[in-house]
Amino acid sequence: RELEDSAKQISSALVRGKGGLAEECQALLESFKQRLGEGQRGEKVDAEFRSSLQAILETCDKRAKAELERVFKSRKSKLPDAQKEEAKKKLGTPIEYQGELTRYTWSLCLADAVDRDQLRALKVHFKKTIEELWQVESSQSIAEQQARDLFNQEWEAFEEECRGRFAKTAKSKKQLAEEVCMVFNHVLRQHRHGDEALHVLELVPSSGLLSADAFAWDHVINYLELRSASRLQEFVAAQRTEKGYAPRATSTNETEMIRNHVVPELRRRLLPMMVLEVEGEMPSEEKLLDAMQR
Repeated sequence: RELEDSAKQISSALVRGKGGLAEECQALLESFKQRLGEGQRGEKVDAEFRSSLQAILETCDKRAKAELERVFKSRKSKLPDAQKEEAKKKLGTPIEYQGELTRYTWSLCLADAVDRDQLRALKVHFKKTIEELWQVESSQSIAEQQARDLFNQEWEAFEEECRGRFAKTAKSKKQLAEEVCMVFNHVLRQHRHGDEALHVLELVPSSGLLSADAFAWDHVINYLELRSASRLQEFVAAQRTEKGYAPRATSTNETEMIRNHVVPELRRRLLPMMVLEVEGEMPSEEKLLDAMQR
């Protein structure tokens, strides 16, 4: 446990500390995003970005291992080689996670830049096509239907190229499940031993996520037990009054009251805490941890 805590402290300082790996990766992203904005070719910039990122990750990994070696040497008692190797693997996990996070964010930036380039190419292409049509019309008349057919041919050719490019970037359900599990399991490994609220959570493989059914609120009623019929009727009456409906006579259909009044109220209160919205970049480790704790 002492060795595990030391590895966490080292990785935390090197990854999230001032001037650490997270800040280096963010600076690298900003630098290469600027190059994309200047119109440089996406393939060339992408290759250079991935090479630079790999160099930063390797440097951080070497620093982390050097720090861990100093911890080993400072101990009075020697540790078995197997424990040392296990500690080194755990040390590299946050670094790998930061690398994956940066690559994922970069892929979003690159896709956005490629979309802009494609739109620019579309405008240039059709501007050139229209100019050619005007030149032809000035020398000889061209039928409207002929012009429409020509436009449709050009559009279909461009659209087919775009669909092919998007098909290459689209991810399967299995790939998405693997990425989601990688991110959440990483955060859980880092914090499950130090946070009592996370003790009940288990690491989930992608196969488990793919085979799991969507949460059905209709089935919630199966987990509810009625302890006081009078309180249920009071709750239903209060709800109807609050919504402006006339209170009904006492009902004996308790199951329907639970289904129509209690379950929707549970959903209204619990759903915001069961939802994690992701916009643009992958959420930070802190945001994921907060969602798990909720």
